[in-house]
Amino acid sequence: MDKLSFPPQIDFHKAVGLKSHYSCRVPGEYLQRLKESCLKICEDASCDFEFFTDLQGLATISGSISCKVSLKCERCGEPFDYELCSQFMSTPDEKKAKSLKLEDKIDLIELNEDGFFELLSYLEDCLLLEIPYAPRHEEGDPACSRQGESWSYGKIEEEAHPFEALKALKGQLKQE
Repeated sequence: MDKLSFPPQIDFHKAVGLKSHYSCRVPGEYLQRLKESCLKICEDASCDFEFFTDLQGLATISGSISCKVSLKCERCGEPFDYELCSQFMSTPDEKKAKSLKLEDKIDLIELNEDGFFELLSYLEDCLLLEIPYAPRHEEGDPACSRQGESWSYGKIEEEAHPFEALKALKGQLKQE
């Protein structure tokens, strides 16, 4: 197993104080939940993030992570490669973020009782949130065997009109 270039669990406020910055790769074997959520992880995740104090005084983690995975197309059932990309900005300073009315602009995270932050789990969560609800090839992708405009999901049945039987009976009565 390749080694991570950052600790999976980190002292958030110490990392902010040190203005820690990481630009690294996360080997796929560390992303078990992601691995279970897709067909396979095609390449290691690439991430770039930093810890800092923002202009309002919030202890913050900000950055991006991306990873190429293989998903199953909901249209044709064939696998296809998809690039998961996430931009993130979060703080554990919930009270301060709410007092500044920033809770809609910055994600709130929790630290454990020792003040540590589950960094690896957080990064994996960022990728998991980018998996499409209904994964499928891009429109017009020749790799998808189900092309065209006539999509139907499930079986569409013609509904019989309730008075069709009466109409047929009326037609029979006229013939007699």
